[in-house]
Amino acid sequence: MTGIINVQNRSKKVTEIDIEGTIGIPEELQFVNKAQKVATYKKFKEQIDRIKSIASSEIVVNIRSTGGNINDAILIHDTLKASGKTIITRCFGYVASAATIIAQAASEGKREISKNALYLIHKSISASEGNSNNLSETIDLLNKTDEQIVEIYAMRSGLPADNFRQLMEYNNGNGLWLNAKETIERGLADTYIETSPIQNIRKKWNELVNLILKTPDDKKSEIVLNTNQILQNLDNDNDKLSQLKEIKSKIKPPETLKKEDPSYDEIIMSENARAYYKDVQQFNK
Repeated sequence: MTGIINVQNRSKKVTEIDIEGTIGIPEELQFVNKAQKVATYKKFKEQIDRIKSIASSEIVVNIRSTGGNINDAILIHDTLKASGKTIITRCFGYVASAATIIAQAASEGKREISKNALYLIHKSISASEGNSNNLSETIDLLNKTDEQIVEIYAMRSGLPADNFRQLMEYNNGNGLWLNAKETIERGLADTYIETSPIQNIRKKWNELVNLILKTPDDKKSEIVLNTNQILQNLDNDNDKLSQLKEIKSKIKPPETLKKEDPSYDEIIMSENARAYYKDVQQFNK
C-alpha cells in the first residue's frame, strides 16, 4: 500500500488527517516514481503548516498503517503535539510499529481505537552492512531508539517502562498483536470508537423527525431554523449531510384537505405525520 497523508478541513472547528500505508521510505527512493511518494515529514509538515494557518481547534488523525520509518513517525508525533490543537487519534484495522507512535500524539483521553483493530509494538528494526564497528554502531542506535519508544509509551500510559520493554521483547523482539481491549488495558489507547458515521446519521435523523412530529402544523416552518443545531455536527458525513440539508430546505407547513369533522374517538394523522412515521420505522430497522 502506498503511504498516504490526506488533510481535509471538515469544518471551521475540525480538520481530519488520514494516515494510511507506509510511513516514510528512504529519501533517494522518493524520486523513482512520483506516484509512490509516501508520508515523509517534509510532505506532512507542509500539511501541518496549512492546519496552523486555519481556525481549526481540533485535529482528528485517522490511522490505518502497519508502520514504517520510526524517525518520520516521531517527527509526525512531535509536530502534532506542538500544533497547539486538540488532537484525537483514531486507529482502524492493522495499526503497528511506527504508526503506534503517531497514535500516542493525542490529547489526554483522546486516543481512540476501533473494536475490530489490531495493535502491534515491537523492537525497532534496521538493515546494516560493514565491519564490526559499523554493526556495533547500528546496534547502539537501535537500543537507544527502543528506549525512546518505551519512554513515549510509558509516559502516555502511566505504566512502568518495563511493561513495554517486555512486550516489545516478546516473540524474539517481534512483539505481540493486541486486540482493542488489550490495547486499552495496556494503556496504549483510551476508549473505543463507539459510533460509526451511519449510526450518527440515524441518531440525528431521529432527533429531526421527533422534532417535526412534536411541532404543531402551523409552526412546522420554524423547524427550518431549528434544524441547524441538529445538522451542525454532521460535517464528517458529507454525502448524508447533503441529503439531509436538501430535505431540510424542502420542509414546509403541511397542506391538509377539507373534510368532515372526525368522530370523537377517531385518531387522525396528517399525511405529513404518516410519512415521517414511516421514515422513522425505516431508519430503526
